[in-house]
Amino acid sequence: ADRYGGAGSAEEDSDDDDDDAKETVDAKRVRLARQYLNKMERKVGGGMDGDEDVDSEASSSDDESAEEGDGVGGAATAMGPSPHDRLGAALARQRQKREGTLRRRLAVKTRRSIAAMWEGSAAAAADSAVDNPMANFQSFVGSGVVSLHRGHDLTTTAVALHRPSGSTAYSGSKDNSIFMWDVERGTKTATLCSQFKKGRKKQIQTSSSKNRDGQAGGGGAKQSQGHRADGEVLALAASDDGRYLAAGYRDATVKIYDVRIAGKSGSGGAAVATTFAGHKGPITSLSFRPGTLQLFTASDDRCVRHYNLEEMAYVETLYGHQAGVTAVSCPRREWPVTAGRDRTVRSWKLAEETHLIYRPGGRVSSADCVSAVSDGWFLSGHDDGHLSLWNVDKKRPVDTVELAHGNTTGTSLPRGITSVDALAGSDVAVTGSSDGYARFWNVKTDDYDNKERGLEPLGRIPLHGFINDLALGPRARFCVAAIGQEPRLGRWERVAKAKNRFVIVRLRKEDDDDDDEEDTGGEMDIAGEEEEEEVAHFPAEEEEIERNGETYSDYSTKTNFAGGNTNIRSKPRRWKKPLVSDLQIARARIASEDEVIEPRALVPSVEEFELY
Repeated sequence: ADRYGGAGSAEEDSDDDDDDAKETVDAKRVRLARQYLNKMERKVGGGMDGDEDVDSEASSSDDESAEEGDGVGGAATAMGPSPHDRLGAALARQRQKREGTLRRRLAVKTRRSIAAMWEGSAAAAADSAVDNPMANFQSFVGSGVVSLHRGHDLTTTAVALHRPSGSTAYSGSKDNSIFMWDVERGTKTATLCSQFKKGRKKQIQTSSSKNRDGQAGGGGAKQSQGHRADGEVLALAASDDGRYLAAGYRDATVKIYDVRIAGKSGSGGAAVATTFAGHKGPITSLSFRPGTLQLFTASDDRCVRHYNLEEMAYVETLYGHQAGVTAVSCPRREWPVTAGRDRTVRSWKLAEETHLIYRPGGRVSSADCVSAVSDGWFLSGHDDGHLSLWNVDKKRPVDTVELAHGNTTGTSLPRGITSVDALAGSDVAVTGSSDGYARFWNVKTDDYDNKERGLEPLGRIPLHGFINDLALGPRARFCVAAIGQEPRLGRWERVAKAKNRFVIVRLRKEDDDDDDEEDTGGEMDIAGEEEEEEVAHFPAEEEEIERNGETYSDYSTKTNFAGGNTNIRSKPRRWKKPLVSDLQIARARIASEDEVIEPRALVPSVEEFELY
């Protein structure tokens, strides 16, 4: 018995089991909490290398408190914070990360980094009075700040990034291809969808094989598809858990790729987990809710559909837009934000089954892109060059930047904003157009001082061509972009000398992250001065709406939450589904005929939009 532990050890184990059985739930909770606190104290106080994140967070909070401290508190802080203060700051920071309320102040470091790039660039020695985007672009490529990666034959239309790590990126193109990239090494790791080759037949599911939720089923008849345009990739979105990539196509389908098996030998087409085919128009935008597998899809059929990838099932359809939906973005809270050709931006309260309507006002055109900054803030980029910052509690924009990317060369027509992305939980955002630059912005959403709210330019990085999509990496260390000769949704304009590439822009080094200034305070809900316009997005079967003295009927579809099915509306309204706006048509006319058109004459009046 002694050889295998002895009877004495068995008695000791029995005594420990008795002690555990006598320990109450509250006592065990206290004991585990003390063990966790002791572990955190050793890491924070000792500065162990095993947890650099906790130590760097504590040191950054100490620096911030030292800057803000004054008087007696400042003197105490200058002498050094106590271990309890550092432990409290680290615990508070971890809690805010879990809740999504942690705010990182990265704008100052981003501005300094971009300024240093321009000083070290060879283009800075040239005549500063002449702005040559192509020369600047070549200089930044030569210095290694901007790296171009081959693979797509036609215009690159979309990019997606694994947000938590930033190690993996994805790119899609008009040639139907989707690639997976290693951001750190700048290499292509897998091909999720191959390029379209003329003469090669593709197999797709016919409508008879789709189930009632719009999901393609197996066993149905197949037919060949020979047109390249049907397989154009228009939108991409990656889940935070690194399992799935959603791709939206021009043929109104959404394919879900399992990236865990992509690129492995023998996988073949097994990377496609499922296909959703419920939309009736091209898919214009996709967005995952952070930290979940809830997917929101926007389409030119005026609808936003909600899917749950945990069960690979359709959930509901959101109705309300009077024209095609161009963009969707979802913050951590279950309030997706959408923009449409009806010149409205909408925030959907799914739990309350209502949504808020925001109008930019004046003659501001419709929004082409939208990005959520936090649970209460979002950005919208319009095709007349306006960049607007919104608060969910206000009907009008908090701040608007006109001509954010200037005018079209040789005309007074503003350049439209083709892409926008804000780093969630920070104060940095980036926008793209066709002026040859990606422009970075300081998004000031200070909830304690209304005067500090607004948008401030941080700098610009030259990217030649149409910047069709952008994605900021963790802590704004880098940025990935999709650039090409043509815009994402059409061919009404062309930049002849541009390259169709996947781009990585190195903004900062990893060793610069240790002293990031962060705001440890949680976000507060600010009550708006004006009441928001709140309407139900599942209205009655027929609803009379009055606008500008005119009344018309609005027929909408109800959604059954219990079964997840939709009842077909009895009187469908007639509608158009333009993929391009009036301003984009005017740009194509100018490019072809060299006509000079005033932008005021291109934007329809309010009455025209209401009749439309």
